[in-house]
Amino acid sequence: MQTSDKLGQLESEKVEMFDKINQGSIKTIHATAKKLDANADERKTVIEEEKDAIAQSGAEFKKALSLAKEIDDQNNKNEAEDIVDKMEIKYETHDKLMTSYEKILTKEKEIFTYLQKKKPSGKVVNQKIDQLNKITADFQTLTNSYTENSKALEKEKQDVVDILNEK
Repeated sequence: MQTSDKLGQLESEKVEMFDKINQGSIKTIHATAKKLDANADERKTVIEEEKDAIAQSGAEFKKALSLAKEIDDQNNKNEAEDIVDKMEIKYETHDKLMTSYEKILTKEKEIFTYLQKKKPSGKVVNQKIDQLNKITADFQTLTNSYTENSKALEKEKQDVVDILNEK
């Protein structure tokens, strides 16, 4: 299972558990908060796997950079440079995306830990959720940027495939 699939599954489980908290007794809230805390730990592990995979990919990408510089045909060289530019943006944005997601996990764990207290205050929980929502909005902005760049990268790759198919 790919890390994105694992993360999606864990995110779905988180949403289901969080729904239980909204409707549960204090006993249910405590038990579910513990499960949510463990879920956040699992997501952190998946994020680390994702970061490692991207780091390996980035290392391979850097090895190939010299090949793009050796292209003689100017049109082909321009296409390769376009891909290189988009790939560099991809790695940079992905790094920011992972950092942002880690901030979400930290804030979530803070909430889940608070919910395990004897009598968590709804007001305090709501304040913490508001803070989380702001962090999540930043993450969504980065996600949109990453997605747009990924689409542009795929277009550049297709341009190269088209050029190769013409030859």
